[in-house]
Amino acid sequence: MLSSMQGKNNTKRIVLLLLVIICLNIMLSTKTNSNRNDVNQKDAFLLPQSSEKVSPIYIDGNTDLDNFSNKTGSGTLNDPYIIKNLEIDGENIGSGIDIKNTDRFLIIINCTIENSGILSNESNAGILIDHSININITGCLLINNLFGVYLRTSYNNSITLNTISNSSEDGIRLWGSYSNVISSNNLSFSDGSGIFLLGSSTDNLVSYNTVINSDYGIRMGQSGNNEVFMNSISLADLECIFEQPVENDIHDNFIYCTDNDIDPPPDPPPDPPPDPPPDAPIIIIPIIIGACIFIGIFAIGVRKSKRSRNKIQDLSKPIINNENVKSKKKERVQVKKVNKNKNKDIELKRGIDFLGGLIRYKVVIKNKSKMIMSNLDISLQMTAEHVRVVDIKPNVYKKFNRAKISNMAPKQSVSIDFFLEPMICGTIPVIPLITYLDAYSKPQISTGDSLEVVSKCPLIFNPGEENIARIKELYSNVDIITTKRTFELEHDPRKSFDLLQEAIGNWAGKPVSNPIYESTKPFIAEVYFYNMNQNVDPDLGHQEQIIIKVRVDESMKVASLYVGAEKNETVNGVLTNIWQLTNERYGHVFGIYFESLHCPFCGTSVECLELDQELVICSNCGEKCKKKELKKF
Repeated sequence: MLSSMQGKNNTKRIVLLLLVIICLNIMLSTKTNSNRNDVNQKDAFLLPQSSEKVSPIYIDGNTDLDNFSNKTGSGTLNDPYIIKNLEIDGENIGSGIDIKNTDRFLIIINCTIENSGILSNESNAGILIDHSININITGCLLINNLFGVYLRTSYNNSITLNTISNSSEDGIRLWGSYSNVISSNNLSFSDGSGIFLLGSSTDNLVSYNTVINSDYGIRMGQSGNNEVFMNSISLADLECIFEQPVENDIHDNFIYCTDNDIDPPPDPPPDPPPDPPPDAPIIIIPIIIGACIFIGIFAIGVRKSKRSRNKIQDLSKPIINNENVKSKKKERVQVKKVNKNKNKDIELKRGIDFLGGLIRYKVVIKNKSKMIMSNLDISLQMTAEHVRVVDIKPNVYKKFNRAKISNMAPKQSVSIDFFLEPMICGTIPVIPLITYLDAYSKPQISTGDSLEVVSKCPLIFNPGEENIARIKELYSNVDIITTKRTFELEHDPRKSFDLLQEAIGNWAGKPVSNPIYESTKPFIAEVYFYNMNQNVDPDLGHQEQIIIKVRVDESMKVASLYVGAEKNETVNGVLTNIWQLTNERYGHVFGIYFESLHCPFCGTSVECLELDQELVICSNCGEKCKKKELKKF
């Protein structure tokens, strides 16, 4: 009796298992045919591991951003706000994430946004940034939106490592935006352009992007001085890279586009023959495998107790065992270790010195990791209205206030010099900031400590009559630090001299003596001013002495402003102040503002510009260059 019941049970098991195997075989065949005939664009990309579905986000101003609950961080440079792991369905109305009028530091990472703005106005997007700075959009998936990312009148933002597909207009659009970084994005199937810069969007860096299947790959309209390099563009219907009419720096891109004006493409090849019916072995093999599985299950089942045979497992829940738990814990620990030590991979040093009326801010970077870093972007975080970057050395990829290094080998060191021009007197904190991709193409960020740029404009007084010979001797004294700025003389030299003397005299008082005219034809003249700090300097132990000299030399075709003082901060501050005063006066009369001339090699101010002179020799570094190669700031 018991043997008969077991035989019936075994027969039922065999029939049931065969039915399961046949069903699996049909499903496998259907899945294979479906994959051959139907390509889903969403599966072509790596979906971010988003975890929370939320409604569209709208933020207007720092207060809204501070009060936004679904974030971490404090909004500072060293601890930015982070919005991550969100899924947003725009439902064809508005933007998925809409941020306006903010200057907090913010990272939007690993978010999935779809169906935004398709039926709304022409500015909605998956992510819309309007009149905002310091935002990094990275690692997001943006599909089926009007625009993928739209930056409007915004600067100092970055769009990196995103996947943007099926945009009704452009994948990434910038309007009236400058000094942004667009790098390492994958853009496909845009009805407009993969990347479109318009409305005087300038000084942007567009690099290492992949653009496939769009009307235009990368397009620039009325936008110049952008750098576009190392992008891969293919299958553009109209043109791969298009600029009109302003020039941009476009180089080293990989273009796989055809000229639409050439002969039309050949007729498509005939449809391939239908797939042959699956061979017999394709069906038999799963059956054999299933039978083997059944025998093994049956053998194990005989050994199990009645309690084990009657136990039903819920297959809808994942199977968790100790090995899986240990593996997941180990993986989490590794991720935390990478995040904790990400800034330790870079050693960053910085220093300041003074050269040619400018402040040289030196940044030294060393790759301390054991792997290559790529796409390094070095910039200085500071108040743009107080100090500006006028040049970067050595000759690296640079745009606006950023230096770009393509890659750094392990243990490699690189030195970058930023030449700064203070716009006001005072103490200005400057922080070096480095973003890069590590060996796993993950974006990283590293910052250095703040280093203060001091430009000191002291309260001065004019002590009255002084001996011109003593002032000249004082100016040449080794204890006096001197600097100068020179600009090209384009107007009447005598009138220019009078204007410069008048502008400085309104601040520094009477000159030491009457102007010294060395020649009338060509016109060569100079005048000295002598002042003292109203307060005793604690470092010097006395009132600091300040000498200002104005010189116009028609034979050299230059005018120069000289400053001498006992401290670097004072020299730089006084020069900044009189440069502004004279420039305003000069511009008011002649309608133009002058630009100082600097050596293209070391950045120091130059003053040798004879009319018939072919080469200019720098008095600081000794290098020679043509007059047209001089830097103008």
